[in-house]
Amino acid sequence: MFRKIIAVFVICVMTSAIAMQAVAVENAAGVSYSDAPYAVLDAQDHGSFDEMENDVNALLESYDHIKVINADSPDILSEKGADIVACDLSNIEPKANGSYLYDVRNVRAISNSFGSDYLNVSGSPGVTIGLSHAETEKYSIDFTSTFGCPSGAVATAAWGTTKEKELTYFGTWKVPSKHNGKNVKRGRLHMRPEFKRKKCDIYRKVHGYTDWSKIGATVTKRAYSVDIYKTFVYM
Repeated sequence: MFRKIIAVFVICVMTSAIAMQAVAVENAAGVSYSDAPYAVLDAQDHGSFDEMENDVNALLESYDHIKVINADSPDILSEKGADIVACDLSNIEPKANGSYLYDVRNVRAISNSFGSDYLNVSGSPGVTIGLSHAETEKYSIDFTSTFGCPSGAVATAAWGTTKEKELTYFGTWKVPSKHNGKNVKRGRLHMRPEFKRKKCDIYRKVHGYTDWSKIGATVTKRAYSVDIYKTFVYM
């Protein structure tokens, strides 16, 4: 089966990608946040979980940063329910709450964000670290505020669903003795969720009246991919 692996360049795993640039970053403690290239692996291009796990482990030998998108692929990981990424707002009726009607408008995508590490483990050169068996974690759709609008209405307008997302974490890596020509003291493997984010405007009106007024804007996020990267401490 053909499997797509896309290689791109990033300035640093902790910041946004910059095409065709690679800058090594090392802090005062000698911890290197390795630069690019990083690999993007699509779970939907794999016929089984074993195939996907083998590819991740192989990529960890060559890349310091990997993104696994569609890591909740129903065919691979048996997620209950598919991910709906688009929604026709014209079919969403304004939602009532108390004496008000609420409407969600102007849904637009903004930059992605990352959650805290699900896995953060280190080892000395020659030691294999990571997850030899898959582990899953569920992430609910999150909002900064809904301004009284039912959260389900915001989730449906932004994501087309109210379902939580379940991501699967896996992959192992043998810490090398050298990296970028430097002697490695310890290697660390990180796995964390990446979230897609959208911004929505919330409108409200009183029952029986025709005028809508904007009462605020909310940012909502939903889990999207598993972000895997390495850091190093040199001798």
